[in-house]
Amino acid sequence: MRFRGQDVDIAIGDRTARWHVSSTGERFHFQYPFAIEPGMWRWLAGLGPDDVLLDVGANIGTYTVAAAALRSVPVIAVEPFEPNLQALRRNIALNDLDDRVTVLPFAAAAEDGDGLLTFDSTIPGAASQHFLAAGTAAQETSATTVRGASIDRLIASGTIPTPTHVK
Repeated sequence: MRFRGQDVDIAIGDRTARWHVSSTGERFHFQYPFAIEPGMWRWLAGLGPDDVLLDVGANIGTYTVAAAALRSVPVIAVEPFEPNLQALRRNIALNDLDDRVTVLPFAAAAEDGDGLLTFDSTIPGAASQHFLAAGTAAQETSATTVRGASIDRLIASGTIPTPTHVK
């Protein structure tokens, strides 16, 4: 792993992936990734091009980009939070992965419909979000309305392929 200004590169074998990490929250994902979540990186190493990863709560694309760039895996990235969504799209573009990653800009939910997405920060990569179905009272002070969609319905309708792995 190599930090280059506001970018970080991770090379595995002959492949390299890059993420733009302009905020402290984004940078945190890469400070100690192999120490904090070693099981996730080992799990990703077992993916191959015949797999399909469904990355629920894709955040800034840490695992989306790793799977698509380093393992050539098609990825469906689900992320409803606008600051994270912008960073996710930036990291996908930075690695020229538009042909391998499908971004779904909504929350994974039991049923389709709007709901509240609560958050504790607007800094990409740093916020903790929770999707609450319509009619549920938010305990946190910050919330925004976002669309929720049933992953089961999207698979059944053929909108997205059946994933072989879910994060």
